[in-house]
This record gives sequence, C-alpha cells and structure tokens, in this order.
Amino acid sequence: MSATLIKYYRASVCERDIQAGVVQYLTLTGWVVVELSQYQRVTGTIVGMSDVIAWKGYGASTVCLLVECKSPTGRLRRSQEEFFERIKPLLSPTLWHFVVRSLDDLIDGLTVIEQANKENIR
Repeated sequence: MSATLIKYYRASVCERDIQAGVVQYLTLTGWVVVELSQYQRVTGTIVGMSDVIAWKGYGASTVCLLVECKSPTGRLRRSQEEFFERIKPLLSPTLWHFVVRSLDDLIDGLTVIEQANKENIR
C-alpha cells in the first residue's frame, strides 16, 4: 500500500465509525454497553466522561470498562485528560479506561483485561 493511500485511509476513519465498531464488538462479545457520548448534553454526565461504558462478568467479578474513541489523528480534549486523571487512582482489574483509535486497540485492551481476570473466568 502506498504512503499516500495509507495517509488517505487514516484520515478517512472518523471517531463515529470507530465508536460504532467498538459498541458492536463489545455487544457481540457479551458486554453490556451504554454510549454516553450521545447523552452528555441531555443528562448532564461528567464533563470529559468517556464515550462508551461497558460491563461484563468474569466469574465472581464484574469488570467496568470506560472507552474513549478517537480518530487516528484525534486528540483528547482537556476535559477528557482531566477526567482520566481523576479516575486513574481507581483503576484496577475491575475498572479499566482505554483510549482507542481502532478496533485493534480495543481487542488488545480486552486481551489484557482477560489476562488480569483469568482466575475469575470459569
């Protein structure tokens, strides 16, 4: 693939498409999913909150995943960086926060979650 074609491909992937793929993949793999980005202005959720929140049971534990979707060239807004800093001390094997720029990023992150919760999977 030529460098020009790669540049065009990367520029043509928008955040909305990545988010749609994330929601579909998580749903198909057994996660309960809510898209928060659609409701932020209506319900007054926390400024900077991630686009997607999802839950999945791993044996006796329930994992919560916060996903911020960005285009390959997208940048976090200041409010998103501040939100991440606020929740960073809470992150654990049952609470995760990812910034994903592709479905591959999500799949890589889910692999890490499964490894961290391996003993809880039946």
